[in-house]
Amino acid sequence: MGEAIDLDSKFLHARKRGGVLTVRIDRPDRRNALTMEMYHGIKKACVIAERDPEIVAVLKPADRQRHVRAWEVLEATGRPLSVWQKGEGTPAP
Repeated sequence: MGEAIDLDSKFLHARKRGGVLTVRIDRPDRRNALTMEMYHGIKKACVIAERDPEIVAVLKPADRQRHVRAWEVLEATGRPLSVWQKGEGTPAP
């Protein structure tokens, strides 16, 4: 199931599994609107991901548009989006 990560918010659920940190927002009564506590929790997740060499991706399951774009980049270039985000990718000829 993976290692649970505490993000200091009852509305954020995070797990680290297989190099992926998944953050799930669970505040349906407010359509997942962020509170300051949640904002700080997401920021904490990003800091954890940046500092942990085992984590190669951070997923927000509700962000389907970003997942589609990442897949399109992989399909088009043969390289994951993380390569381009690090500035290691070279433009196609």
